[in-house]
Amino acid sequence: MTKRRPLAGGTSVARSSVMKQRVSRARRTPSELLALTANGDRVAFRELYEELRAPVMRQVCRSLAGSDEIREVVYGTFVEVWWMARFHAADSAEVMPWVLDIACRRAEECARTRSPADAGATNRVLLETLLRSR
Repeated sequence: MTKRRPLAGGTSVARSSVMKQRVSRARRTPSELLALTANGDRVAFRELYEELRAPVMRQVCRSLAGSDEIREVVYGTFVEVWWMARFHAADSAEVMPWVLDIACRRAEECARTRSPADAGATNRVLLETLLRSR
């Protein structure tokens, strides 16, 4: 069992480090994350992806119910978000609708063209590369 050294105010060392981690990982808004992504910050992009992945997946599932291409459309959506982030208005708080609009458009294109799986595989590889932090 590890001994915990008391600090001023009665807080132990172990608890203090947990509190520091929580403070350093304070949640940033999607607007902040997108602004950082626009500057090439892959860690911010990963946070944005984690925050918006579920709503994007729901949107795409509504449009492409039963399709095998849902994941590919989601991957493509986030690849487009990465590339287009610098063109999104910096003062706009409308990140979620913007991303969902991209997802909806991509799902409609997919439903219309039923593109081959090769495009989806390429998007998956690009997204995985972007999500890896440096």
